[in-house]
Amino acid sequence: MLSMTRFQADILQTALRGQIEALTFMQSRSEQHLQLWEELLASDYARDGFDLYCAFWRNAFQDYSDEAERFTRMGAELATQTAKRVSDEQEELTEKVARQMVM
Repeated sequence: MLSMTRFQADILQTALRGQIEALTFMQSRSEQHLQLWEELLASDYARDGFDLYCAFWRNAFQDYSDEAERFTRMGAELATQTAKRVSDEQEELTEKVARQMVM
């Protein structure tokens, strides 16, 4: 029972941390999008605008890829920690039951 409660707390903590990460990422991307429009309006030539636009999307795809990798890593860390905790608690429970059976 305690194990399930800890698991739920871990999930909630990870979800909240994920939301903070996602909001921070979206803020950064929004600022970069605003910067793109400011640079496009300031550029004199269509070719410069096209180069800015292409660079923006290249960077955006890289940022989204990096962020997806971070979220995947966070999920893997949660799974590893949870599996270890459940395994440790199972060992403790098994030892406790074995001691009680011997007595």
